[in-house]
Parts: sequence; C-alpha cells; structure tokens
Amino acid sequence: MGVLHEATRRLLSSLGRPDFVASVLEQAGHAFRADAVRLALLPRRGAAGFVHAYGSQKGPADALVEELTDLALRRSAPLRGPEGEEGPLQVARAEGYGSLLVFPLILHESKLGSLSLWRRTGQVPFSSIDLERGAVIAAEVAMALENAALHQQLEATADELRLARDRLVRTEKLAATGRLAAGIAHEINTPTQFVADSVCFLGQSFSELLALVGAYRKLREATAWGPADGAVIEQLARAEKAADLEYLTEQIPKAIERALEGISRMTNIARAMKEFTHPGRREKSPSDLNRALESTLMVAHNELKYVADVERDFGDLPPVTCVLADINQVFLNLLVNAAHAIGETGRRGKVTVRTRTDGNDVVIEVADTGCGIPEESRKKIFDPFFTTKELGRGTGQGLAIARSTVVDGHGGSITFDTVPGKGTTFRVRLPIEARSVPEEESR
Repeated sequence: MGVLHEATRRLLSSLGRPDFVASVLEQAGHAFRADAVRLALLPRRGAAGFVHAYGSQKGPADALVEELTDLALRRSAPLRGPEGEEGPLQVARAEGYGSLLVFPLILHESKLGSLSLWRRTGQVPFSSIDLERGAVIAAEVAMALENAALHQQLEATADELRLARDRLVRTEKLAATGRLAAGIAHEINTPTQFVADSVCFLGQSFSELLALVGAYRKLREATAWGPADGAVIEQLARAEKAADLEYLTEQIPKAIERALEGISRMTNIARAMKEFTHPGRREKSPSDLNRALESTLMVAHNELKYVADVERDFGDLPPVTCVLADINQVFLNLLVNAAHAIGETGRRGKVTVRTRTDGNDVVIEVADTGCGIPEESRKKIFDPFFTTKELGRGTGQGLAIARSTVVDGHGGSITFDTVPGKGTTFRVRLPIEARSVPEEESR
C-alpha cells in the first residue's frame, strides 16, 4: 500500500494546479502499472467526452470509455473485465485490452465521472487486491476533484471580493471628496478673489497710467519747437494728481504679487485634487509619501483649518512601493477623523503628522488632541460600518478600508494609541519594498 499512499499524497498535493488532471492520471498509472488510464468527467465538470489519456500506447476509444463510465455510474460499483462480461467489456477485448478496472467517481451521491485502468492482452490481469486498492484511490480522486472545484470557486469568490473592495475604496474616495467639495470650493474661491481684485485694480491703474502717458506725450510735442506753454504743463500736473503716481508705484507690485500668489494657490489645490482623485496605476509602484501627505493635507485643509492647527514633522523617506491612490485614501480618512475628533471637544486643537523610516519600513503617524476613543469602541474601531459619529457624518467605512488597504493590500499594519479626553495617534507602518501578502492572511 506504500505506493498507493504516495500516489494519493502526490495527487492531493497537485490540488489547484493547472496540471491537476495530468497528475491524477500519472500517479494512478504508476501505482497500478497500467498501459492506459482514463479520467472521464461528466458535463457538469467539463464537456461530454472530456477524456484524458495516460500511457505510452494509444488508449481506448472515447466512446468506449464513456459507455463504461455510464455503466459503472448506473451500477454505483466498479467494473472488472472483460472476462465473463457482455457488451462494452467485450468491445474492450476487441480493442486489445485483456484486463480493465472502471471505478465510478461518486461523492455525496454526486456523480462526477470515472477513473479507468487498462492493461493490454498478454499483461498480468488486474487482481482483487488491485480492485480494492483502486476503490481507495478512486474515492481520493473523487474528493480531490470536488476540492479542486471548490478551490476554483474560492478563487473566483476571492477575485470578486477583491473587485468589490476596489469598488468600495473608489466609492468611499468619491464620497469623501464629495463631503469635502464645499470646503474645496471655498479654498479655490479665496485665491480666485485675490486674483480678481488684483486684476481689477491693475486694470484701473492701467487706465490712469495711460492718461498720464498721454499728458507726457503732449508735453513732449509742445516742447519739440520751443518752451511749453503753461496750459500743457498744468494739464500734466492734473494727470499726475489724478493718477496718484506715488500710490500706484507702491501698490501695483503688491497687486501683481497677490495675483501670482492666488494663481499659485489655485494651481496647488488643483494639483492636489488631481493627485488625490486620479485613479492612477492599480499596480504598486515607488511613491513619494511625503508629497502624497502634502496633497492630502491640502485637500482636507478646509476640514482642518476651523478646528486645528497642523504641524508637520516629515522625515526623509525613500520611495515606498505601494498603490498610491489607496494610500492617499488612508491618509484622508485619518485626517478627517482627527478633525472630527477635535471638533467634538469644542476647543481648537492640533493635528500632528509625522513620517520616519524604521528599518525596512516607513511609519506615518497622525496624532490629534481630540476626544479620544472610548474603551468600549476600541475593539470595533476597524469593523466595517462601525461608527461613533452621528447619522450623515460617517459611513463606518473609513477605518475598515484603511485597515484592509494597509494590512491586506500592502502587508503593513495600522495601530492606535488613545487617551480619552486627550487625543489619539494612529500609526501606519508600510514596507518600503512591496511585500507579498499570503492569500489566506488577506482574507
């Protein structure tokens, strides 16, 4: 039985691999020294007549294998022949097979197909011991086939869950951006007003300067043929007074500076929004997390500025291999949560964002001086749909998605320290180089 156990072990070890069926046939052929091995699967496992052969010689005809499979399944018992049998077993003799075993593959009353072993005429016939051994390995094959199907279903389900998670992340990002839209519009409106006011002032100043230039031209023309008369000089003086040249000389550079500052502010906001909301590459790539944090802080600025001062303590970080769009969402969720936690205290607080390198990882901390997390909520804080916020303010998805992104998607960790009434620090640890996450862990 040692050969049989080894065959079964190797058979089961191939579970889930593309060469699963070939392994079934190869191991059965070696274990029983068969000239040919056939595994016939019913249509629910594959197309009718989906037959695989093993052996150096040409195997039996597909039609014969299917007929024997049907007979064995109807009897729910192995077939042994061809001695003393009529019909398809006699056809096997005619094709040159002196001995064969056909085992129905049945599991939990579910008929899967058959495993058949064939020896040419002149070879030693299969024995009763072979029949018993074959029944054991056929049961293992049936179980392995069922497990393989379940494995494929599990992989398909895992793929669907990954797609659902990606859709959920994108939805949460759009929802978060939507919640921040009014603040972002306000952030853009302020520098827009700077630019508009400055350009309006420059337009009025330009008209006054044109009038002054016109007066100087008249003076130049009047003095071209001799001394200018008093009327021309008086007109020039009136133009200089009306233009307030000293005031324009002082204020025009300031207006230009304000306009450029406003344009720069709008450009930065637009760039931050683009970097934050753009889906980007879905595969991991080296990314500048300090820059990503700056962009996310700008997106969340209007949410933060009314309740907290922001302190940055950025260390020198190497490029971190990650899906940046997903990590940006993690940063936003933590920053918005910090703003809300401080807002609940009724007093102005502080949000501190720190980054540093720790061995082969980078660590990002978002600390707030907010209300802290109650003891009874700490174990549930990363659960989907759990929220302590009032209706309409939180979906309960932010921290759940953050944990899934950091832990399941990037092989990192997310933890927190909290003191009720004093604040909370969330700590995200990410590997610098992409770390493969075992599939069972990610689930």
